[in-house]
Amino acid sequence: GIEYKRIRNFDIDANACEISDKVFNIDKLDGFTVKSIEMDINNLDRLYKTGFEFTVKNYTTGKEHDEKRFPSLVINTSAEHFHEDWYTKFTIRTQTSDPLYFIQSNNLFDVKEHVNCVHSVNEMLRKFPMSRVEYAGEKELFGYKRFMLIGRP
Repeated sequence: GIEYKRIRNFDIDANACEISDKVFNIDKLDGFTVKSIEMDINNLDRLYKTGFEFTVKNYTTGKEHDEKRFPSLVINTSAEHFHEDWYTKFTIRTQTSDPLYFIQSNNLFDVKEHVNCVHSVNEMLRKFPMSRVEYAGEKELFGYKRFMLIGRP
């Protein structure tokens, strides 16, 4: 029952984007309603006051086009893989929308690819400051904790 105009999934892995296209049957979707975008979100070099610009590629045809927009919802379920710069770059700008952010991280510091783990929700809030927190919590899993913030800067 959730309505949306567009969903953009950003992933550094081109193969994952291609698989995502197949999962979402991109060849049957009009106007790329759901689309994976290959990019490293740590390198937001096309983020402007008027929107975030990125290249959309159809992996079936090879055709590309640029899109520019500000999101109304930003979900990062693996913030432990990114420095908080991506969040800061988004939130320090005057935006045409008031995006809701869903951010998850964990305390698995020993995983080599994890560059930004946290010990607590409070530490997450220092890294990802939110003036309007809708939810802040943690879940104990087998051998580690998962943390989640939902809110607006």
